[in-house]
Amino acid sequence: MKTRLPILLAILGLLVVALCAAAANLTGRPLLGAVVGLALVAYILAISGAYVAAIALAVGFHEFGHYLAGRLVGFRFLALIAGPLGIRREGNRHVTFRVRPARLLGYVSMVPTGDDRLIPRYLGFILGGPVASILYTAVVFALWQASGLPILPTLERPAGIGPTLIAGLVTMVLVGTLMVLPGTLLPFRAKRIGGMPTDMLWIFLLLRGGAPAARLVSLMTVSRLLVSGLPARELPPTVLEEATCLRDGSLEELSAVAARWAWALHHEADLAEEMIERHKEIVAAIGEKLLEPWRSSARIAQADHAIFIHRDAETGAKWLEGVDTAHNPVGHAALRLAEAGLAALKAAPDLPSRLDAAEQAFTDAAARTTISLKWEHDWITALRNGWPNWDKP
Repeated sequence: MKTRLPILLAILGLLVVALCAAAANLTGRPLLGAVVGLALVAYILAISGAYVAAIALAVGFHEFGHYLAGRLVGFRFLALIAGPLGIRREGNRHVTFRVRPARLLGYVSMVPTGDDRLIPRYLGFILGGPVASILYTAVVFALWQASGLPILPTLERPAGIGPTLIAGLVTMVLVGTLMVLPGTLLPFRAKRIGGMPTDMLWIFLLLRGGAPAARLVSLMTVSRLLVSGLPARELPPTVLEEATCLRDGSLEELSAVAARWAWALHHEADLAEEMIERHKEIVAAIGEKLLEPWRSSARIAQADHAIFIHRDAETGAKWLEGVDTAHNPVGHAALRLAEAGLAALKAAPDLPSRLDAAEQAFTDAAARTTISLKWEHDWITALRNGWPNWDKP
């Protein structure tokens, strides 16, 4: 957003100059033209603001619907993004708020408090969003009808400047309200957010039942537990086993295998090796380009295990060879932390600068994700306080 702000201001400045010049040319009076031009710019900003505010409100009600439904089916709140507002739970009591004015997307993360009846509970949780969006849209249009405000002036009865300006604002509010509905009522995968299924596609996938639906809810549970800050080694093994029960060479199987590998890394060495081989087989069938991001994440995790658990700098350094995190902010931050751990084991003089780089990388990553990074920040603190000369509690 910082790099875009000068561009937006430059465009706005050019718009002001162009409209003022055009108005001055039409009226033949420079001062009046400048006033008219500025008024037009103010109006354009007003209707744009109305449009953005309408979308933000619609997104907010949609995500709040998910939240209420999740609470009703026994889900625990983790994080919510509704337009510019972000809310995240850290621990049992601490909740943080964050405002990012340029954001209009919505997302809510909640996790079931038990592993019973997961499919119907997830159905209820996901249905909450579309139901809230439909009700909100109906209320907005009912209020518009009751107000009697026009959308556009008719040819038979041309409106004056005032009604025309109001009509433009009303139109933008109604259009902004409607913009959220296709993204929640149509079944497709949204490419702009990593191929994430829409609510309606989630519902169709869950309603078909069987092993695909069981794997889907297992994966959703695992991902939300990881977002909450739960280490992979503490994931429920029964849920992980169910997530990998279906062999269909799909992206979902790829994610399930990666999650089970992360758990097995701390519990069953043979299972971890089996999951790596299975992951390679799936990638070979889907496409080699998918392998590198996961391979880099896996190598960083193996390096962390060697550095922070076994204090083996040589093995950790070997795992970090060839790691590429150019397009993954969380992976990049994890790499910086692993490098700082290596520096600590070797008592390298550049440890403070490496810790500063790791801390900055995690700050940048936290601004772009809802993932809890408490474990990583705890290790940065431990490294600053003299690890590995003492055991981290």
